[in-house]
Amino acid sequence: MKEDFRKLTGENRDLHNELRDGQEKLRISSSQTSKIVQELTEYKERLNDNNKDSEELKRRIQKLFQ
Repeated sequence: MKEDFRKLTGENRDLHNELRDGQEKLRISSSQTSKIVQELTEYKERLNDNNKDSEELKRRIQKLFQ
């Protein structure tokens, strides 16, 4: 009976450690995902700004040719 209890206690400890490791990996993954989303948002904003600048330059060039 004592041996079974020790065995189960050891398994419980191992499962607890696996759970903690899994939670840490999820936390890191979530953090990385948030960082990537933020970088993509910033990139989209810069792209939109560049597109606006490009359109404005096209209008100016067209005016010059008229």
